Amino acid sequence: MTTLPTPAVSAAMPSNVAGLLLINTQMEAWQSAGRFFPLPPDFQPPGFLPFMPSGIDFSSYVRPWLGDWMAVAMMPETAKPLMVTPVTSEDKLAGFVAEVEKARGKPPQIREYNGARIWLWPEEILNPDTQPPILSPPPQFPQLKFLPKGLGLLAQGESPPPDWPPSPPPDVELPPLVTPGLAIASLPGFLAASTTAAPIEEWLDSANGQKLAAEPLFQRTVNHPEFSKSLLVGYGNIPQLARSLAKVEALTNPSVPLPLPNPEAIVNGLAALAQEADSAEFFLWFPSDGLRVQSRINYSTPRPESSLNFSPNRIVSQIPAATYLSFNGFNLSRDWQLFRANASGQSLLQGFLLPLERFARESLQLDLDKDIIPWMDGEYAMFLFPTTQGFLPALEPRLQLGFGIILETSDRPAAERFFARLDEYITQVSGGEVNLNRQEIAGQPVTSWEALNPQLGEIQSLFAHGWASEKLLVITTGIGPMTELSPKPPVNLAGAYNFQTATAPLPTPNSGYFYMNMGSFLSLIYNFLPPGITDDPQSQSFKQVLGTIRSISATNSRSSTQELVDFFWVLSPRSQP
Repeated sequence: MTTLPTPAVSAAMPSNVAGLLLINTQMEAWQSAGRFFPLPPDFQPPGFLPFMPSGIDFSSYVRPWLGDWMAVAMMPETAKPLMVTPVTSEDKLAGFVAEVEKARGKPPQIREYNGARIWLWPEEILNPDTQPPILSPPPQFPQLKFLPKGLGLLAQGESPPPDWPPSPPPDVELPPLVTPGLAIASLPGFLAASTTAAPIEEWLDSANGQKLAAEPLFQRTVNHPEFSKSLLVGYGNIPQLARSLAKVEALTNPSVPLPLPNPEAIVNGLAALAQEADSAEFFLWFPSDGLRVQSRINYSTPRPESSLNFSPNRIVSQIPAATYLSFNGFNLSRDWQLFRANASGQSLLQGFLLPLERFARESLQLDLDKDIIPWMDGEYAMFLFPTTQGFLPALEPRLQLGFGIILETSDRPAAERFFARLDEYITQVSGGEVNLNRQEIAGQPVTSWEALNPQLGEIQSLFAHGWASEKLLVITTGIGPMTELSPKPPVNLAGAYNFQTATAPLPTPNSGYFYMNMGSFLSLIYNFLPPGITDDPQSQSFKQVLGTIRSISATNSRSSTQELVDFFWVLSPRSQP
């Protein structure tokens, strides 16, 4: 394998760096983005320097001495971020430091460390009396007036919902607003910066040690065929990253009420991954037809071929060509087992699992893991597609949308037992207001859940399930959409030009595709926006950027030595002036 030249900055980084983000500063790479998005006429890539005050004139005080790649790294011992960038003209650094001092508004603390000078501006508290914000009431959802009351949350009672009570102030003490600290230091040919001096001191301590440029794991990253074209490149030494993060007391701020993963679970997950994989990478670049992002996990020991799980992707031919959004894969039963393993110890995920288990056990007299999931052992797909029929358009005429699920199974009797229990449950819980209409489409049985829609004075199909073939089960939002999906849609997604263009560059074999037809999806969304809401210049600019995106696609693929996740945005080239 030919070894490509490594970025100069890698010669200044320790070989055991936990991870780093490389930012390409070369105009040739950024011009590839300019084919799709307008860059300022005087743009000098990348246009910023991490940690530095925003008021510094980049073109005048940074670009003249900036080297080819800059790095933002997590140092192995302090586990804190550090920016390092090559310096091509040492005599221009003094003017840059003077501009930093001017932007900070205060002179720095200056001290020497290992023969280098460190300029330090400590963190400043701007507003220690910040009060927590008042929570707003939740948005009102459409009232589903014709649904039977027995359907619980979906049904509306006779009395209006109670007024939203005033929210008590959350029992959370938010941190005060601060100006982050800034520390700067330089070695011959390089500049370093962080929010504190600690990672800089660790970097200076490593000056005479082994360098990242010679690390074989990093050389593998550099030899990616799209490395030189990438605007961003990520690299992580997984065992070192696991060790470094284990030193961090808190990976999340416990005072922020967000459902973030358990920090301990993150560390434990990385430690487990480190037993199998040695490095992780990602690359972002602009090919001629859009934007690509690829991430890779590299195994330290090759995996057996028997562990690989590929999707034939035949099920895509069962999805309508005009689909807004789709996701397909293979062996949902296996994916569920992996989800189960990852959910262990995660309270947020357990909060999702427990109600499902209880519903299956108490309402259907079935075991979720023994009676329901195992028969979902073939291909599967979930998708949103345009239709004027079914439950959703009846709810809101502008919502010309259907939701579909297709499941392939090798155990049709088990699937039929599940739906027999589900049909029985819905008729009981609705008090008889939902009736089952059983019929056939192309010789295969289909069941429709139907109820009176008093607004239209007619029976409305709310939900339908049935068979498109001996092994393919179709679930959708009413009998009308079912007739469009079973036994096959007239024009399918596999033959659609947009889908073919969106998935052509992605690796095969793979585990299935995520796909979004951005143009048609945005048209659906715009139907619900109030007139004139996008007339202001800022909204028009945002709408123009969104309009550049034709489609978004993604897939996951594996080999015996690595696992990849690929994203592809098909973009429309912008009009040249």
